[in-house]
Amino acid sequence: MIVLFQQILQMINYAIVNKSELASFDFSKLLNNSANFIRTSNNGSKCIVKYKGSKPSFLDGKTIYTHSEILEITTNPSGEWYAGSDLV
Repeated sequence: MIVLFQQILQMINYAIVNKSELASFDFSKLLNNSANFIRTSNNGSKCIVKYKGSKPSFLDGKTIYTHSEILEITTNPSGEWYAGSDLV
């Protein structure tokens, strides 16, 4: 069961985008249901979106992260995404 969950997480990719860009995104191509269900940076200017499979064209030019990489970013206590250890 744990192995299956880890395999699923390996298939998900993440991108950090400016919050102002969300209005132009096709959420049917993302795993996020809408802009209301997106992780935002502490100052609210950036968001993390996720997708599985082919990268949507609206993410061209964006750095793409694996689950492990995005976890490192969001759990760094000195980073702009850290929200406390209970949200990991």
